[in-house]
Amino acid sequence: MAADFLTVAGILVPVLTDGAERGEPELIGEVERMADGSLKSTVQGYKHAWRCTVGPLTEADANALEAAIGFGMTTVAGRLVGTLTPFSANVRVASRRPIEAASDPTGALWELALDIRQA
Repeated sequence: MAADFLTVAGILVPVLTDGAERGEPELIGEVERMADGSLKSTVQGYKHAWRCTVGPLTEADANALEAAIGFGMTTVAGRLVGTLTPFSANVRVASRRPIEAASDPTGALWELALDIRQA
C-alpha cells in the first residue's frame, strides 16, 4: 500500500508504508560522569535517520528523483520524517529495482530504497 507522505527536493513521492523505518537518533554531544558522580552533558540535540522504499515509479520519475537527489544534500519533508516543513538532509539511493505491476506487466515500474539522514 502506497501513501504520499514524503517530499524529496520538492518532489512528492509515494512511500511504501511497509518499507519505511526510523533509525536510532544520533546524539550530538556527549554525556559523561564526573569524579563526584554527577553527570556533565554537552548534548546539543539529536540527528535522525530513516530508510524507506518509494514506488512504484515510472522510469522517467525514478530518473528525475535520482537527478533531484544529486550528490546527496537536499530537502525533505512529510509525515515520514515528522514535519511538513522542509529541512536539509543527506539522501542516498541505496538500491533501485524494477517491479512488475498488474497495471503494467512490462516491468517498466521501479522501486527505490532511500537512506535519509538529517543534516
